[in-house]
Amino acid sequence: MNPKRDLELRLDDILQASEHIAELVSRGRDACETDWMLRDALIHELTVVGEACAALPIELRREYPDVPWKDIVAMRNELVHRYFGVYIEEIWNTAVEDVPALGLQVESILSRLRSGT
Repeated sequence: MNPKRDLELRLDDILQASEHIAELVSRGRDACETDWMLRDALIHELTVVGEACAALPIELRREYPDVPWKDIVAMRNELVHRYFGVYIEEIWNTAVEDVPALGLQVESILSRLRSGT
């Protein structure tokens, strides 16, 4: 597989998951706290973001040090391995505050990659 294409696919995965997260949080925090399916969907999409970030080449992550790659991957690890210690407050804040900013950063990275600059 073309490494650049694989890279673009992973970045697209992050964007798609970010869009899904935006749709899920649009239903409101109360819904997220009371509806286990909504909460689990949100956790799944955050996990996808973390998994895609973890699979990005280290060179790309070094090129964009303003993106909190390590924190994103660490959250994914928490969600997957310490699911019993994850609090809705942390999930909600990440989804509402951090994910939109990440989406903008990834859009910028993709734009630069696709334009060849």
